[in-house]
Amino acid sequence: MAETQSKVEGLQEELKVKMVEVEKRKGETNILIAKVGEESATAEVEQVAANEEEDKTNIAAKEAQDLKEQAEKSLAQAIPALEKSKQAIDCIKKGHITEMKSLGSPPQMVIVTAKCIMILFGEKVSANDAEDKIWKKAVQMMNNPDKFLQTLKSYNGDTID
Repeated sequence: MAETQSKVEGLQEELKVKMVEVEKRKGETNILIAKVGEESATAEVEQVAANEEEDKTNIAAKEAQDLKEQAEKSLAQAIPALEKSKQAIDCIKKGHITEMKSLGSPPQMVIVTAKCIMILFGEKVSANDAEDKIWKKAVQMMNNPDKFLQTLKSYNGDTID
């Protein structure tokens, strides 16, 4: 009986040590659970922010796609006009340039066309410029008909903003 009593006391001591160890691990586990809970809360906040960013990005992507489609439609409409203008320029001869620059008072549409050409070629032209001033500048541009014609034919329409 003494021997059994001794074993029971030994087991009780061992149980006390194990209980201390269990309590320690229980405390560590509670700390870990709290930490995981905090990190989960942080992750949820970050997920909400990420979802909001994704929504903004999707909206921007949709707007960009719509803009792209609109630009493609506009381009599809502009290409035939560009091709027609290239064909029209190919019909212009040196004699036409010489005849046009000899006009003293050209028709209104000739002045408008000259103004457009000067703008495309980077000449400084204002909407308020007098027609005679515009025409004088245009005549100067056409001073060398061969060069002017070559400049017209080699103009890169892709650079127009």
